[in-house]
Amino acid sequence: MARGKGGASAAARAAAGAPTRTSAPGAMAAAAGVQAFEEARTEAESMTPLQVAELPRIPLSQIAPHPLNPEHRHIDVDELQALAADIKRRGLLTPILVASRDKVVSYDADLDTQIPKSAQVVLADGHRRWGAAQLAGVEDVPYLLREDLADPAIAAEVFLASNIHHQRLTPIEEAQGYVRLQRYRKVKQSELGALVGVSQPRVSKTLKLLELPKVVQTAVSAGTVSPHAARELLSVPADTREQTYLAAIESLTSADDLDRPARVADALRAAVNAVRRTAEEADAADKARQALAENGIPEIDPDAVFGSEEWQHQLRDSELDEVRNAGELAGAVVQSTGRVVYYSTPPAPRHRVAKDADPTQTGVVDADPASSDIPSEYDTPDPGAPTEKSDDYSNGIIVAPVQPAPDQPTAPIDAPAAAIEIALRAGEEAHHGRVEAMRRIVADHNQSTLLDVLGDAVLATEWIDVDLGQQLASGLGHDVSPTAVEHLLLEGRRVDVHRTALAAALAALEAEAARSTYAADDTWPIVIQRHVQRLADLGHYRLTPFDEARLDTTHRGADR
Repeated sequence: MARGKGGASAAARAAAGAPTRTSAPGAMAAAAGVQAFEEARTEAESMTPLQVAELPRIPLSQIAPHPLNPEHRHIDVDELQALAADIKRRGLLTPILVASRDKVVSYDADLDTQIPKSAQVVLADGHRRWGAAQLAGVEDVPYLLREDLADPAIAAEVFLASNIHHQRLTPIEEAQGYVRLQRYRKVKQSELGALVGVSQPRVSKTLKLLELPKVVQTAVSAGTVSPHAARELLSVPADTREQTYLAAIESLTSADDLDRPARVADALRAAVNAVRRTAEEADAADKARQALAENGIPEIDPDAVFGSEEWQHQLRDSELDEVRNAGELAGAVVQSTGRVVYYSTPPAPRHRVAKDADPTQTGVVDADPASSDIPSEYDTPDPGAPTEKSDDYSNGIIVAPVQPAPDQPTAPIDAPAAAIEIALRAGEEAHHGRVEAMRRIVADHNQSTLLDVLGDAVLATEWIDVDLGQQLASGLGHDVSPTAVEHLLLEGRRVDVHRTALAAALAALEAEAARSTYAADDTWPIVIQRHVQRLADLGHYRLTPFDEARLDTTHRGADR
């Protein structure tokens, strides 16, 4: 029988369990209206064919869909075909419920422009039957005129509850439905969930979508972007959200990616991370400049002050106190990342070569190919261990008496000292940037990133040094010693276990990437390339020329 599917019962059940607000008689009246709607619908569905035949009929041309019911915008024609065929054979056996156009508009004048002037009545119930009747080619249908259902507060609640439970709304339409319901029912946002029978967190998350730019809302409605991915944009300033979304879409390498929500979500997450990283770096740079000003340290242009000898005056962190105490600090440069690089008026201590120095000790002959150039702030030397100091030229690389692996490249012994020093400095600055990216990833990562990094670390055992990785991880604030790890496992804190494992794996990969041997323009092993490229792909890092020179473009993005 051509009676269509019921949809108001969900609203009636929700209304029955909704909290009563004695201070809002309008809300109580609306709740009573929902109950009246359910009763009217039950009456229509229980009518016999003979009773329906005695009802007045109205031409389809004089019926308008209710403007508060978005379902009519995307009624599935295929779904209505069976109902239309039954209407052709038997006629419409369940009358539609309508209210007069004038009565509906009397409640809310804004609806006047949304209802065609040619319409005499507005649907209160029966949108599917109305659509199927049009497909069936009938001219008129039986109806029940119920002016008590003209109140938009009733319609807003019934339509929203029905469409939610029948999954007929896009996330944006659902959000707009909550806004309409709150407007007409005059209730708090915290009460909306109870009115329509959904959880309040769902209401809050869905309403957040309306804070996004229209272009993003359109993409959510079309299914190009998932609601969860779209909400990532809420973590960046409102005036940057549209630009961030467009940048993410432009970063997709294939038009087919737009049909793959997972790819779009990854691109969007990376774009958001990039915006947040840029903001964090700008804030760090501002704070660094403020600290320099408070300490009376000028910002300088090293090229203008030192010319081609600039590289000899840049200080390592371990040299700063010595130069500052000697009154030889020339100034500093605040990099775009917020990192501060200091310069001394005379050459840096490591470049003050004694006149009787052995010429073979200049350059990089003290650099073992297997040594690590991890900056001093990550080192944890034994205070009791003997140290050797020399006035001879040193490039500052930590020397380890380890024989190089047969397949590892070596820096040319006769390379110009300036070129090697500049390359080492570029590598150290890139390393600092990657370390900051690692901090961000550990603080905010997903399961996919965790698995990718752990997988690469396991496969990279031929290249990585676990001890150096543990040293770097400790510098990042994560204790990965056996005792600490055992303590985590015994406590069963899965989140902390995963975070610590991620930090250890990232640190092990980065310790290899930071080796001084790669200063000679040598390409990183594939697994290390994946590590560096991943930092950039996730939006937490901006590749430097140093990185670009050590990445093989034929493998870039191969895992994407």
